[in-house]
Amino acid sequence: MLIDGIIGENMKKANFIVCVLLLSSFFVSCGVSNKSIIRQQKLEEGVENPTTVEELKDAIAKYEKRAADLQLTNQQVGIWYKILGNRYLDNKMYGEALKAFQKALEYYPNNQNLYYWVGVCAGYMSHAAMDFGGTGSSEMKYNYLKLAEEAYLRAIEIEDRYVRALYGLGVLYVFELDESEKAIPYLEKLLTIDTKNIDAMFVLARAYYSSYEFDKAVAMYDKIIATTKSEEKKASAEENKKIVLDAVNDSSTSILSWISGALLPQMEMIMSSVTTGLNDMYTFITDFIIGLVFSIYILANKTKFIADLKKATYTILGIKRGNSVLNGARYSYKVFNGFVKGKLITSGIIGTACYIGMIILRLPHALLISMIVAITNVIPFFGPFIGWIPSVILIAMVSPLKALYFSILILVLQQIEGNILEPKIVGNTTGISGFWVLFAIIVFGELFGFVGMIFGVPIFAIIYRFVSHEVDKYLLSKKMPIDEEDYIDLKYIDETTRKPVKTKNSN
Repeated sequence: MLIDGIIGENMKKANFIVCVLLLSSFFVSCGVSNKSIIRQQKLEEGVENPTTVEELKDAIAKYEKRAADLQLTNQQVGIWYKILGNRYLDNKMYGEALKAFQKALEYYPNNQNLYYWVGVCAGYMSHAAMDFGGTGSSEMKYNYLKLAEEAYLRAIEIEDRYVRALYGLGVLYVFELDESEKAIPYLEKLLTIDTKNIDAMFVLARAYYSSYEFDKAVAMYDKIIATTKSEEKKASAEENKKIVLDAVNDSSTSILSWISGALLPQMEMIMSSVTTGLNDMYTFITDFIIGLVFSIYILANKTKFIADLKKATYTILGIKRGNSVLNGARYSYKVFNGFVKGKLITSGIIGTACYIGMIILRLPHALLISMIVAITNVIPFFGPFIGWIPSVILIAMVSPLKALYFSILILVLQQIEGNILEPKIVGNTTGISGFWVLFAIIVFGELFGFVGMIFGVPIFAIIYRFVSHEVDKYLLSKKMPIDEEDYIDLKYIDETTRKPVKTKNSN
């Protein structure tokens, strides 16, 4: 029962008097203890500084006898604490009973019964929170429950067929700690020892039910009905069995509803997506093969194709426009070639840095993963993520913590590559500044998605070159300077001389 309310001062005094009377009765009833005390007093007169063989033998005999008396006294004290604990328990003073049983364990450290009673008292105290009605806490309750668990387990460790401890532990797991799975093996063992323990059957059936082992729960309730002679327990078993069967029916209905209402539509969507994906994959593979074959034929006859294209260009556009088109094509080739070259350089640097970092951090598969990172890094923007996914999975299989270190390493490398290396190297190879590289990736990515991110930089470089060329042509036609240095710290251009006039602060 739970201990509620606060006991007044008079009740505390009454309990104290009861405890004194109990202890007095224990001491009066223990004649062996009085004799032991008298014998110990006599032994205090032992031989001082024995020298002869006879004196030594006599001293050893006396002190061995004294040791036996002390052991007997200690055993008696342990028994007193055990009796005291039982008296407290009879009076529902669970906190005091717990202290008494724990004290008795100091004299009988391997007594399974004492551990069992510690478990019982701790279980009661988990509900009372504090002895004599204090305001407890969930943490205090949990600590008492864990103390009960430890006590029951220790009792079973000492005596593995200790039925009461097995039952207490089962009740604790099912009804207090909500760990029904843990209770099942202990209760099943109990029923192999005490095959007709109806209370244990009820607890085990509840454990089966809470663990969603409905068939076993129903079978256990049927066993109770067939075993017990108590009509009340039969009725209780019948009622609980009905609850389990209703739960099974409700679960079956819920599962069917979920399958028809949620799973099947989702499966249809998934199958549709899979079918679409397979068709897209087939189209991609087919187009890739055709493109590959086509490219092989073009490369094999590259010189002839280029000559035919030049011939057609001059035929259609004439000499002046044809020359312009060819100059633009050569520049486009240079830009694309420079872009690919720049990406290969940055990817090589990132791959090497990744390998060195992995060696320093002692991460597994350093060479393989560094190659994956370097290869996938050629793909703009998404490349680092594509390389990171399989790499982090490989490392996580060895150590999740090392996978975290690798992720941090990749994040640092990508920041360096995206903000320093790529704008500088790719910008130099394409002929545009780092700012315009970032601008091209962002703008073309927003407009054309993944394809725009791949081809945005070289396309923007061509556009930038064309605009710059047209601007220079216009300025030359107006006899104005085209050198960028002339426009740094520019104040104005003289209308007569067409020369730049700088500010006074310019060098």
